[in-house]
Amino acid sequence: MLQSEWTHGLGGRKLKGKEMTVAITAGDDASAYEAGGVHQYAHSELLRPFQTTVNGAGIRCCTSP
Repeated sequence: MLQSEWTHGLGGRKLKGKEMTVAITAGDDASAYEAGGVHQYAHSELLRPFQTTVNGAGIRCCTSP
């Protein structure tokens, strides 16, 4: 799906303006997902690769607080 010239690169904007939602669930307390917690990273940090992908492809990402 993320092939050059389809989603990005010269002429590749097939997903531009499309909307994407990422839904995650955690089986642990919120404190486990922060610096020094069991998992070491906040949810926002774990989702950075998705943010990078949608930004590069021009996709609108829906988020909830």
